[in-house]
Amino acid sequence: MAHVIKTLKKDWATYGGSTIMTLILVYGAQGFRSFGSTARTLYFKNKFSLDPSELPLVSASITVAWYIKPLYGLISDSFPLFGYRRKSYIVILGLIGVISYATILISENLFLSILALILGELSQAGIDVICDGYMIEKARIDPEHGANDLQRISWSSLFLASIIGLLVGGNAADYVDPKYLLAMLAICPVLVLISAGILDEKREIKQENYSSLKELKSKVSILCKEVVKVKVLKILSFVILWQSSMLIFGDIFTYYLYDVIEISPSTVSYYSLTGYIGAFIGTVIASKHLINIPLVWKLALGRVLNSVILLFDIVILTSYYKVIGLSYLWFLFGPSALGSAIDSLLGRMPLLVIFADITPKHIEATFFALLASVYNVGSSISEIFISAIMNGTGITDSTMPNVWVLTVISIVVGILSLVILFILPNEENKKITTAQDDFENSAKILEEPLISKTHN
Repeated sequence: MAHVIKTLKKDWATYGGSTIMTLILVYGAQGFRSFGSTARTLYFKNKFSLDPSELPLVSASITVAWYIKPLYGLISDSFPLFGYRRKSYIVILGLIGVISYATILISENLFLSILALILGELSQAGIDVICDGYMIEKARIDPEHGANDLQRISWSSLFLASIIGLLVGGNAADYVDPKYLLAMLAICPVLVLISAGILDEKREIKQENYSSLKELKSKVSILCKEVVKVKVLKILSFVILWQSSMLIFGDIFTYYLYDVIEISPSTVSYYSLTGYIGAFIGTVIASKHLINIPLVWKLALGRVLNSVILLFDIVILTSYYKVIGLSYLWFLFGPSALGSAIDSLLGRMPLLVIFADITPKHIEATFFALLASVYNVGSSISEIFISAIMNGTGITDSTMPNVWVLTVISIVVGILSLVILFILPNEENKKITTAQDDFENSAKILEEPLISKTHN
């Protein structure tokens, strides 16, 4: 604890109290959104009676705001409002977030509820991009350690707030109507609004609109030239196909936990928390000892191991745990932690190394945001496939005896998807990264809002 306080004092003196408090508030608010993760499923399940085949489509719709992340950065960097490139946009997006979550209290319409949550995500996605730019700017104060120092502060705030949000929100879901819990997420944009008041940003001299438009066109031109390169197009195609082929029937599995096993919402939140901690431990610690093998083999190994871990879902869905005389909890919490660790270590980490390899200079933040958006689009496409498969097979009810068949489909598709690896350029297939390379990218993985492809 003494070391933590000493480090915080050093960072406070180096980067300024306003910078530290801004990062703590913004990323803490982002992490605390986990408070509503359990409530959101219950909200759509109980209030609107959505079945497991419909919920993936809702999830894909709600996350649409993350698909256009580069746009937020381009606009805020090119068109300052009232002389500010960050403060003004944070205030606007913060107000949008407060209004959107408050709307949940009065909404009796499915479309209005989805729209409110979309706007809430738009608020968070925009603020995330703007704060990332602010963090990059302040990191230049200490070129050698700035990026690591500020990333550590932002990630620590996000991680701690996520744990608190999951624990408090999950336990509250046992007693409180889900709509009130979702509405309470308005606390997050309120924290962001507070950060706008202390954010250290000098007002700029008024610029001509022509200059701003010229700057925007220049950035878009550079971005387009990079995107149409053959190597980049191959990697973007790979990412979309790779992510869309990872089919995780998490919604119907969660419904099964509620309807068949009759698990409590708080236990589901502990299940999610186990996965979250597993991702953290797997990325930060295990990456130090990971054997140095080509990236393509890491991706292949991750996909195969995830398919193996899905076998534990079948044990739960077929109630085989009763036959062998063990509690279902053994097959729920353990695989959750292990699966999330593998997903971070052998799924997202290699992809981020590839992203870093093709990211050009001068537009790093915008280009990386574009790559993250493509990743998220692929994840959402898989949600559409999941819904189509459930409707096609007729397995749309978690109480059906053959619900385990969906997990078998997931395993088969996961193994067959290995052929997609041949799309990667040859130089990426042969690229070998050290454990240190992976470790340096670990914090970025956990901080970048890539849509998770695990149950959690």
